[in-house]
Amino acid sequence: MDHSGAIKQQLVLSLALLPVTFGLWYAAGALLAAPAAWLASEILPWLWPTIILDAGFDQTVFFVITDFGMVDNKIVAASLAGSEIVLEANSRLLSYSVPFYAALIWGAKLDNSFERFAQGLLLLWLFMLIGLLSIIAKDLMLVIGEPFLSQTALPPAVIALAYQFSVLLMPSLIPPFLWLWQIRNTDLWQQLAEPLQRSRVR
Repeated sequence: MDHSGAIKQQLVLSLALLPVTFGLWYAAGALLAAPAAWLASEILPWLWPTIILDAGFDQTVFFVITDFGMVDNKIVAASLAGSEIVLEANSRLLSYSVPFYAALIWGAKLDNSFERFAQGLLLLWLFMLIGLLSIIAKDLMLVIGEPFLSQTALPPAVIALAYQFSVLLMPSLIPPFLWLWQIRNTDLWQQLAEPLQRSRVR
């Protein structure tokens, strides 16, 4: 198969698989984000024990319970407010990278596709973990404010950039990079690289 045929096959199969993979992603609900959410629920109370009382995962919503409440539009300790501020993050904002990546990998028709997909999924869970941490950190910065900022070494600009990358860029950029990494040293990679190699010779 020439390089144009390889590209066409990848494109056609991936586009055909997208409705299937996204349908499975939607039906799976919390399942695809659960490992990242579980790790985040363990890490966040450890990172900021005086800020976060508890963290958990309900359906597709990741949440943290803070040790702060609100009285007369002012942030005070939860013991004074009589209630806690709960922050939530929709895991679907991050986990849609999985069906996108799945369509690319299965569309490539590679040997050991399941093993390759599993390897990539581990990395996607890592990025989802970073995304959940950055979303909650951003909300803590905006809602809790100074009590949170005084207990974290992260500058507000870093928190904002991590949030923007995790929500706006990561779910759509990381899958293609993982796909390129997975197809290295394969026939498909050689077919895709041929035009570049010929242009360098010229």
